[in-house]
Amino acid sequence: MELKLTKLTKQQWHDILRALLYLVISSVLSALISWVAQNEDLFGPLLPVVNLSLVTIKKLFTQEG
Repeated sequence: MELKLTKLTKQQWHDILRALLYLVISSVLSALISWVAQNEDLFGPLLPVVNLSLVTIKKLFTQEG
């Protein structure tokens, strides 16, 4: 299988920006929780948990089709 470099479509850019938005929101929430708990070591472990929680909440309120 040969891979060729192609231009990104508008939909692909949209998907990339959406992923970036989730990452930023997850990071901010993780930092906020770490700050409130006064434990900066929580930031790393919390990041995937917060991200998964946000995605799950979004999926709960998203209608297919």
